[in-house]
Amino acid sequence: MVRRLIKSRVVERYRLLERYYLVAIDGTRFLRFNERHCKNCLRKKIKEDKDGNPVYEYYHYVLSAKLVTESGLSFTIMAEFVENESIDSDKQDCELKAYYRLAERLKKATFVCVDMQL
Repeated sequence: MVRRLIKSRVVERYRLLERYYLVAIDGTRFLRFNERHCKNCLRKKIKEDKDGNPVYEYYHYVLSAKLVTESGLSFTIMAEFVENESIDSDKQDCELKAYYRLAERLKKATFVCVDMQL
């Protein structure tokens, strides 16, 4: 959808300095569970129970790249999930690693269709 909007020049007037499109990248936690429901869940220790055992919250997190206009309208260009590779992984995936994956995919995508002549 965004590629088509750019190609048809619908968002042309929202360019920054009449040359660049403004892309914002931000993460959002969009699902939360009290128990692990899949192998890709991230987890966070939230407290300890009466016996001293850790109590975890399980959640899913997504990093989104959005084309932003000066009026506040935004279009999602691409998203990258932050998720564990398996249940028993020692280190969790993080927003920074997801950013590098997303940035690489953004570079490969061809969104710029017209070069501005000054």
